[in-house]
Amino acid sequence: MAELGGRHAELEAQGDLAPLLDTLAPGPVYEFYPLGRGMRGDETVKRFYAQFVEHFLPLRSRVEMLGQWVNATSVVQEYRLDFDVNGINERHHVVGILYVDDTSAALGKLRGERVYSSEDFVRRLTGEMFAELVPLARPGVYQMGDE
Repeated sequence: MAELGGRHAELEAQGDLAPLLDTLAPGPVYEFYPLGRGMRGDETVKRFYAQFVEHFLPLRSRVEMLGQWVNATSVVQEYRLDFDVNGINERHHVVGILYVDDTSAALGKLRGERVYSSEDFVRRLTGEMFAELVPLARPGVYQMGDE
């Protein structure tokens, strides 16, 4: 898990889209807390990462990993991120949990990520796709858009 999570995070930071998407199993799931919204599916996550590379990455002025914890099914990474948005500095704290399930683990790929941060950060992260995020009935269970 440490290698897979580290590779995924490094490819995100570099904005290397094709290899980044290759770290994900088919039908990836992204959940945002405490917002209680998420997205899933290959095409949705591909569009998310395309806008992430184009719009989100250029805003970063500093990224600091504060800690990482690893077990057999997940990697937890805590970050402090600084952004320069139109000359205004923003600071966000984020905890991301990259995880596998039995199916994705057998493929050597991630099932998805659970992101814990403010709504402001999620809006910045998802850009115009924020409106497409669907409510979660409870963690890991979608009310709408279930596949």
